[in-house]
Amino acid sequence: MKRTVSVNGDTNLEMIIASLVPSAALFPNVPIAAFTATATQKVKSDIINQLYLDDPALVKATAFRSNITISVKNREGNGQKQLLSIIEQKKGESGIVYAFSRKETEEIARFLRSKGVVTVFTMPE
Repeated sequence: MKRTVSVNGDTNLEMIIASLVPSAALFPNVPIAAFTATATQKVKSDIINQLYLDDPALVKATAFRSNITISVKNREGNGQKQLLSIIEQKKGESGIVYAFSRKETEEIARFLRSKGVVTVFTMPE
């Protein structure tokens, strides 16, 4: 029987949850913890149901992290010069660049690599 979980289109998460179900059945006394940053009530309910969790403890905490700064800027032109400027200002720090599509994500990563910036890109299939 195929198990599906409403995970807002994240098929990787769906596969992970599906792979946990047999483990939970084989090891009923092993605790299971599930963490999510933005799940809707429906997604949370689906995770609980699909993992057969009986009266799980639900803990909700603030997402505020004093060591994380979120900044949104309007793109200037194609954004490449602007992005390099921001990276130079933040030299030695980590950052995340969000894009609208997989193609754009790949293009940004390729551009940054051509400029010597170490990049890793990820985007749901």
